Amino acid sequence: MLRRRLPAALCAAAALLALTACTAPQPSATPSASAAAPSTAPSAVASTPPAAPTPSASPSALVTASATEQQYLGFVSQFSPTLAATPQTTLLTLGRQVCDGFRRGQDAATVSTALGSSTLEPDLQATDAAVIIGAAVAQLCPPYRSALDG
Repeated sequence: MLRRRLPAALCAAAALLALTACTAPQPSATPSASAAAPSTAPSAVASTPPAAPTPSASPSALVTASATEQQYLGFVSQFSPTLAATPQTTLLTLGRQVCDGFRRGQDAATVSTALGSSTLEPDLQATDAAVIIGAAVAQLCPPYRSALDG
């Protein structure tokens, strides 16, 4: 089923990539107040170790993701509500698999097929695979954006 929907899925991935470029935060041209001259006064505040995460109802809540990974997860959940219940660790693994596929020289069709046959998310639909591919290329491995052209 995934192979029959592959062209539409790749078009959706390219469209998602275009949308992410429009919604990505732009760097500020004016320096922030905290970027002003550094203070030479010693700090009187003692450093305390961060508190350990407390368990929550959602297993994906325990994921500590970088800002880039958080943007990726945000795009995936925004453009694919069906993946909202998928654990963040699974979504991050799938996104990394996309980047690894492109790094190995695979084309978008091969990467999409690999996602569709993944045991991590066995019921992955073509449109969801396209969202994962588009979000991964936009946020996790931007050097491979050209892999979605054409």
